[in-house]
Amino acid sequence: MRKKEVNACSIQQWYPLFVNLSNKARKRVTLPCKWIELPTNFVHEFLLSDDSIILPPSVLQSSSTRETEWESDIDGKYEDPVQEQNMQQQFSTELLESIQKVQHFIESCLEEYDGEVFPKCNWSAPKDATFMLFHQSLKCQSVEDVFLVLRSSDFTVYDMEKVYEGVENAQNEEEEDVPKVLALKPFYDVNPSMEFRCFIFEKKIVGISQRDPSHCYSFLKSNSSLYESCIQEFYDEYVRDVFPLENYTMDVYINKKQQCFIVDFNVWGEPTVTLLYDSFKELEELASSNPDTEKMRIVQDSKQIIRPTISQYHGLPIDMYNTSIPTHTTPEQDDAQQLVALAQQHASKEQKKN
Repeated sequence: MRKKEVNACSIQQWYPLFVNLSNKARKRVTLPCKWIELPTNFVHEFLLSDDSIILPPSVLQSSSTRETEWESDIDGKYEDPVQEQNMQQQFSTELLESIQKVQHFIESCLEEYDGEVFPKCNWSAPKDATFMLFHQSLKCQSVEDVFLVLRSSDFTVYDMEKVYEGVENAQNEEEEDVPKVLALKPFYDVNPSMEFRCFIFEKKIVGISQRDPSHCYSFLKSNSSLYESCIQEFYDEYVRDVFPLENYTMDVYINKKQQCFIVDFNVWGEPTVTLLYDSFKELEELASSNPDTEKMRIVQDSKQIIRPTISQYHGLPIDMYNTSIPTHTTPEQDDAQQLVALAQQHASKEQKKN
């Protein structure tokens, strides 16, 4: 993987290539989006800060402008001047200015997109932090919501700090790092069954996978050929001669009118997930051995795979996650035995308390 491939998949690089593509049949081929280049101190001193998630007063005031019914019946809200002064001291003047710059951008997008936005950074959306919001999704309705999911997400950390770690000979490349951005799209309550990941190798689609491998959508079985044709036609007309890379992946969404929309692009290879394919090596072998076979893969029945969703995986308590890592148990013990051992240990602690 080369740095120019990583950069090409950053949203501020690929979005301008497709935003104005249209014809008589359709107005756009991707969803509306705006972004802001993030100030360096905002990234390192606020977004990636190890401190507890504390928001400056300006953000809290912005998020509290929607007055509830019971609040309108009392004489204003209680404000602790000492607490407010302490919070102000945690943010330098320069950092507050950067935060307010990003805050104003978010407020502008909220106003334009009917009060609901979907946030993402250059390459990733903070889908691992949906548990931080009440409705368990990335429907952000305030500046506070956006900051909360970004600061709670490992995906954000990856985009900001680690995205070039897998690049070969990165120091020898003349390609520069792309600026870090926050992108906001209008929030759509999309049907996850109609999201697909396309694997493009040497400018040809060699595989298409159901984007959500945690569910079996039975209707996809009888319509897979239709959706494959829809994606192929879309790729041939709008993407193949426009996107600059030879090998990459593309996430698309198909609406009720059987129209495809570009959701995102990702690099060919790790850390991109191959979903219902075993590996990128398998995809390359399929490209050379069976170029004309059916490319669509879906979950055939409820007994197949069924992997956890991103929110389920990242919402797993750390103690449960650690059962897959041998610690005080013997190497012969499997995950089930470790889970039993953990439960027994917890029960023993509770008995001692009582």
